[in-house]
Amino acid sequence: MAGLEGENFQQRIKRLEQLIHAVESADEKILRSEALEIVRSVLELHGAGLERVIRIIAQAGGAGAALMRRLADDDLIAGLLLLYDLHPDDDETRIRRALDKVRPYLRSHGGNVELIDINSKGAVRLRLDGSCKSCPSSAMTLKLAVENAVYEAAPNVTAILAEGLAEPPGVQLFPQAGLADASASGDGIWQTVPDVAALLDGRVHALEISGRSILFCRIGDSYYAYGNSCPGCNQSLQDGRFDSDRLVCSHCERQYDLVLAGRSLNEPDLQLEPFPLLVTAGHARIAIPEFSEIDKSEGGL
Repeated sequence: MAGLEGENFQQRIKRLEQLIHAVESADEKILRSEALEIVRSVLELHGAGLERVIRIIAQAGGAGAALMRRLADDDLIAGLLLLYDLHPDDDETRIRRALDKVRPYLRSHGGNVELIDINSKGAVRLRLDGSCKSCPSSAMTLKLAVENAVYEAAPNVTAILAEGLAEPPGVQLFPQAGLADASASGDGIWQTVPDVAALLDGRVHALEISGRSILFCRIGDSYYAYGNSCPGCNQSLQDGRFDSDRLVCSHCERQYDLVLAGRSLNEPDLQLEPFPLLVTAGHARIAIPEFSEIDKSEGGL
């Protein structure tokens, strides 16, 4: 990005002021072009200022490098750095770090995800390994957890190619354009959840989110989210008791392995309904699809 120095900077400020006045008094025919030029001018000014800040930090040696690392690791600042193509890490590095964030969730379902490569057109190829790929919620797990993390880390990615999904078989393409219409497509969107990060070890807490009762659980440093309904007796699990990594229904005594995607230890065909849950920096986010796996199995689609 070309820098704005001295007189050039002041000229740009003056031009921006002129544009604002023009929009305030313009008729509809020229309003659009004037408004767009204002936006471009503001972005250029902000970008030039941010680039200058980064150059000054880079001149500070080791202390500057440490500060730059802190800035790049801050989600809000990282977004600005990406917007102006000033992020110090390349796409591969950012994507690998993004996958590291969601890997604990995938491992809780007996699975894992690895980056294979990024092609010249910006498509990311991933491999989903382990029992997660045969889990009924594997497609949702990848699309909502992995896809969200990858696109946040590298907005210029054009698509995600995922190997190892149970359905549909083979390779599944997730175009980035689908993210903007997530709620309309039935894929779901991420929502912030209060109080979950403060949940004590070995405790559960039920919350109503998007019309669904969700049961949040904590085991050690790991957090899990499941539909608050025992698939065996259809009763609430909020009063269930912990037995190591298992949750025992207080109504029918069926046991579910919370670490392995909520699978029943009594009847292999029964499983709790899992939801992608990410807890980072003391904040929890959950993805609730418009149509859950249970809805689909009952003809909801």
